[in-house]
Amino acid sequence: MHENFEDALALVEKSKLRRHTIQSTGVKYVHYLIAVENYKSAALKAVKYMGQDKKAWEDLIEKFKHAQKLKEISSYVPTGSFRLDQYVYELILDDFLKTDIEGFYGLIKTWSKDLYDFETIVGAVNREVSAALQKLTILNQQLQQSEDYPIVDSDQDSLSKSANIQRYRTAWQQQRLDTAKQLRSMRAALAILYCQEERYEDAIGIYLDLGHEDVFDLIDKYNLYETVLKYIPKLMQLQENRAMKMLIENTDKMPIGVVVKQLEQQMQLQLLYLDKLFEKDHNIAKEHHELQVELYAEYEPKKLLQFLKKSTSYSLKKAYSICKERSYYQEMVFLLDRMGNSKEALTIIVTELRDVDYAIEFSKEKDEDELWQQLVDFSMDKPHFITSLLHNVGSHINPVMIIEKIPSGLEIPDLRDSLVKILQDYKLQISLQEGCKKILVNDMVSLFDKLAKTQRRGFYTDEFTKCPNCQRNLLDQRMDDDIVVFFCRHTYHKDCLPARENEYSCQLCSNAKSYRKRGLKTSRPTMKRI
Repeated sequence: MHENFEDALALVEKSKLRRHTIQSTGVKYVHYLIAVENYKSAALKAVKYMGQDKKAWEDLIEKFKHAQKLKEISSYVPTGSFRLDQYVYELILDDFLKTDIEGFYGLIKTWSKDLYDFETIVGAVNREVSAALQKLTILNQQLQQSEDYPIVDSDQDSLSKSANIQRYRTAWQQQRLDTAKQLRSMRAALAILYCQEERYEDAIGIYLDLGHEDVFDLIDKYNLYETVLKYIPKLMQLQENRAMKMLIENTDKMPIGVVVKQLEQQMQLQLLYLDKLFEKDHNIAKEHHELQVELYAEYEPKKLLQFLKKSTSYSLKKAYSICKERSYYQEMVFLLDRMGNSKEALTIIVTELRDVDYAIEFSKEKDEDELWQQLVDFSMDKPHFITSLLHNVGSHINPVMIIEKIPSGLEIPDLRDSLVKILQDYKLQISLQEGCKKILVNDMVSLFDKLAKTQRRGFYTDEFTKCPNCQRNLLDQRMDDDIVVFFCRHTYHKDCLPARENEYSCQLCSNAKSYRKRGLKTSRPTMKRI
């Protein structure tokens, strides 16, 4: 009769009894479920029947505690606007901390920090961390001692002891793994607690010690870029790509100079950082370009030449010295050329690189007679150099100069083909010159014909047109004056123009010429009797 609580609750709800309410009956039902050790159902029913009765909730929690079943009720305790006293939540957290560290970690992440006292929980976690560390120390000592156990002979007792030790070792190794896992979870939970209290630097330190990538989310979420400057090397070791992306995108909050300083003991990472910055903006870290030259030379020589070409923020002499120490000849050629020492650059090409094609292209680019002469002189005892010169420089220097300097008796490979090519090139040049000449002549004739037609063309004047000098009408029937017409279309009375050795010039155009201050040929007049 006393076990039929479902019917009793239905009857109370239907009859609305004064002595027995739904809540009081429900509370008795929950306690009955605990008594019969049906803890899951008891926790579930508690939500419905305990309501906001703090005393009832706390009594219930005590019963779950004595039964060592606090985990069953942890998901159902009120955590919203209605709350229990802090010690209740601390009781549950402490139980999880000692028996289920993963569950503790989950509660810390989901429960509000106002539900419990921060110092109390942090103190409990630190005590557990210390205990776990001490346990790990003991286990390591036991494992070390077991490794030193000597097997003197192969009698039965010795073999039995060895087997026992091996079983112990296996058990200790498993305990060490489990303890290390628990320790990691405890410290991760401790980091979350520190974040809730805004002790971000403590949390970052724990995450970095654990090698936990959540540290990057923490930095981004709370804008902790300046806080983590001293941890840059550890961040790089933890997740190089993500750390590099963070550094490149936040140069305003993470100064380049500070980052470079932090990475000075990890020079390859330092180079990677500067290289990424250079890809983003050639000038953003120009004060570090000299350092970058050294780093490229040491760790990424393949990228050095392109960097030298794109940057102008380094000492040419220092860069040349660095390249010379390592015999980076192509880089030396570039730097010598930039410093204006083309002759020495060419010398390195032909003596160290021994690349005749490169030497020819370099000389073509500079197109200096002295460089060509230097290259020809150097090539005279090198038949394959001579062949390449004869094949490639016909339009830049006179091939006859090369041929005349070839020592007597020196065998030149493919000489006939080279000479044939020279003649073909010469014939092509003549043909091009003739073609250009014809085009110029045709253009000249066409333009001269156009000029003649323009100058023969008449222009209109009437009785109202005035002489620019005397301002009288040009066509005045009362006067018998000659008219002077210039090709510029200006018209004067002959008597109004000053004559110099029977030559006339347009006064208007002469004045304009003096204002423009540039030389123009004097317009030649045409004299007409009108």
